[in-house]
Amino acid sequence: MAIGRDSLRAQALADLREDFDELHFLCDAAPARSLRLQRWSRELATLSPSAHARDRYAALIRREYGIAAALATADDWQSPSFGHSLRSQAGRDEGRIRPYVDDYKRDRHGDAAAYEAAYLRELVRAPDVRAFATSCGMSALTTILAFLDVEGPVLLGRSSYHETRELVLAAFPGRVVEVYEADLLGALHELAPSALFVDSLCNSRGLAVPELGAILEAADCWVVVDNTCLGPACRPFASRAPRLLVWESLLKLAQFGLDRANAGIVLARGPGVDRLDALREHLGTNVPDTSILSLPAPDRRRLERRVARLERNAALLAERLGGYHPGIGPLLQLDVPNPAAWITRTLEQARRRNVQVAAGTSFGFDHTRVYVTAPGPDSFLRIAPGTEDRLRIETVADALEAAR
Repeated sequence: MAIGRDSLRAQALADLREDFDELHFLCDAAPARSLRLQRWSRELATLSPSAHARDRYAALIRREYGIAAALATADDWQSPSFGHSLRSQAGRDEGRIRPYVDDYKRDRHGDAAAYEAAYLRELVRAPDVRAFATSCGMSALTTILAFLDVEGPVLLGRSSYHETRELVLAAFPGRVVEVYEADLLGALHELAPSALFVDSLCNSRGLAVPELGAILEAADCWVVVDNTCLGPACRPFASRAPRLLVWESLLKLAQFGLDRANAGIVLARGPGVDRLDALREHLGTNVPDTSILSLPAPDRRRLERRVARLERNAALLAERLGGYHPGIGPLLQLDVPNPAAWITRTLEQARRRNVQVAAGTSFGFDHTRVYVTAPGPDSFLRIAPGTEDRLRIETVADALEAAR
């Protein structure tokens, strides 16, 4: 049913008020504060919400996160001293460095430990879970693969992210059984695997959504979940699964669209998971300090609200374009005869309408992106809507529709 223009304007204004609240949060909750962030926070409180002001301050804040993180660590050492004769070589951590524990930031450091604690407190809220920040999402997975010393068959969702699939097949040669996500629950009972790898939302053709709740309740093995595409919309640790490893690329949803620094995280519950700390150290997969200081503080309420906006816009674009949205998550699939040509036309149509659309990878941004996923027989045209307000997402839809 068509929505009246007045109703769209009212929804857009409500969206912009939420956007300004998010901008305030990004200014006030930056791990590395600056005078500019404090000034912009005060300025935002005096402005009437508008799309132009939202975009302007978002760009300023994004840039400042990188500058502030670099300045905060400018006096630090990657190999900080725990004693000195004349001058400290510990920077901000003077007096806090423990020999053979955190005196080498490649192994571990206090900035990561603080972020991990905040992440558990704000986004996990479950007992007996450890968090391990990593240098990116894929290094989170490789750390998990090093941890899993298992025998017997290993189940893998057939629609798992392509790089995940390649790494799992290489880690357990001859033992991996690939199963369509809809059949994973049955395969658990039939094969009694030692481990199961599954995406909460599959970033591949078909955008499969497995029955994760039922799988976690039924699994009598290690379950490894890539939760990158759903973030706070999926809560695996609400289950009673006793052996659960969840990983996520923090470059996506957790950065509130900043796309500022590579980082990942492993969340672990089960016997022996403390060993992941030593593995992260020996594999060199720990997260850099500047990356951690470029990440917004974890905030469940605002992140859930942002993800809900992305999901709403994905559903709206799917309806307008006749694309496929699985009913959850920030992605949709569109089938067109020549995706590359369609992307070129889309950018031109968006330019004519003075609305931002980008051709590029990843998702979770403020503005919509269009992208043909990794080339191959299973590649597909993915649209990753941004958090545009209700009026602007209609203009984006007009541009995408005109390109067909």
